[in-house]
Amino acid sequence: MDVDFEGHEGCNEILDVTRPDVVRSVHDAYFAVGCDAVETNTFGSNWAGLSE
Repeated sequence: MDVDFEGHEGCNEILDVTRPDVVRSVHDAYFAVGCDAVETNTFGSNWAGLSE
């Protein structure tokens, strides 16, 4: 079992909770190449949604 996904393989929203550093590094990489804005869909990254 991958500890980053806490048993929710394929549920990328869990990374907003377990690995915010990884999400942040992806944003930083986009900014580093000149992007002006980056969006993240975090609607599913709450404990109620992730409990399903």
